[in-house]
Amino acid sequence: MEPTISQIARGVSKFFSANFWFKFVLLIEKEYISDGFYSELKLLSSEKKWNITVYFISSSWTCTNICNLIAKVFRNERKIVVLHTKPELAKVIFRCTNYVMNSSISWFLTDKVFTRKRALLKYYPTGALAVTISEQTYLEDILKDSINVVIEAIVNIPKDIRSFSLPVNHNCRTVSSSEQSLGLFFYRLVSIHEEK
Repeated sequence: MEPTISQIARGVSKFFSANFWFKFVLLIEKEYISDGFYSELKLLSSEKKWNITVYFISSSWTCTNICNLIAKVFRNERKIVVLHTKPELAKVIFRCTNYVMNSSISWFLTDKVFTRKRALLKYYPTGALAVTISEQTYLEDILKDSINVVIEAIVNIPKDIRSFSLPVNHNCRTVSSSEQSLGLFFYRLVSIHEEK
C-alpha cells in the first residue's frame, strides 16, 4: 500500500521539526495545490515557530519567468527548499537555479519529484534528498541510512569532479550534450556505495 500524500507532508514536518528547520521555502506546482500535501503541511506548521515561504509555479511558464522567480526567491542566500512538482518542471527549476545564483541550497523532494529516469536525474543537484515513506520500516532508519549514503558519496567524489562549470549557451528546457552531468555521476556513486 502506497503512503498518502498527507503522510508525505507529515514526514516532511516531522523530519524538519526533529532537525529544528522551521524556516524553509516550498515550491509547489500549481497542479498540486489541491492534492493534500500543501493543506496538510500548512495545518502541521501553523505554530509561530514555523516560517514557510510558499511559491506556486506552473509548468506552462517560460524559462525566463521561472528563472526570474528563482532569482527573486533565492537572492544568493542559503535556503532549505521543499520541492513538490513533476520531475520535468523540477529539471527546469534546477537548471534555472544553477544559472541565476551561486548559493547553498538544501533540496528536499517529495515523491512527486522523485524519479529514476536518468534523462531527468542527471539535472538533479548533488545531495538532494527525496522524502518518501515506506510502510515497511521505521522513518528514523530510512533517514539515517539515506543521510549516511549521501555523506559517503559526497566524501568519495574525486576532487576534479567537485568543481564543474556550466555550458556558456543556455536554454533551461534543452541542454547541450557536452554539459557535464554531476548529478548522474553522484547517482552512480550512491548506487556503487549501496552495492557494497
